[in-house]
Amino acid sequence: MCITASAPPLSYLEVFAAISSQYPNDYEFFSPNQLSSVYDHGGDELYIVTEEYGYGHIRYAKFNGVNLKQHMTQYIDLNGDSIVDGWYVWWNASGNEEGTFNYQNTSTTFPSNTMTDSIFINSNFAHK
Repeated sequence: MCITASAPPLSYLEVFAAISSQYPNDYEFFSPNQLSSVYDHGGDELYIVTEEYGYGHIRYAKFNGVNLKQHMTQYIDLNGDSIVDGWYVWWNASGNEEGTFNYQNTSTTFPSNTMTDSIFINSNFAHK
């Protein structure tokens, strides 16, 4: 007998981290209430990582109002039960240096809620 359940609704979403050619081996991880990056993310490459729990189906990201493409995804398994609980998504913002990153996703299941988060990416601060 196979027992199935519906996908859990989108319940959490945040801008999680950034990595850039300025600091290619050092992710800057953001706290949930952080409004701007601390690192200088200037350079040719810039990837911004979002984190979400539950399932969404209308995800998009923008940098200074321009749509970004997904670079890659990685599933999140919170308790090691081989069930996908959420996703990390890398967004390609390469060629940008400073501005506002906005992220939005809408739940695939009830309550069909839409969640958003944003952060300002700096390009003029020194690495702490």
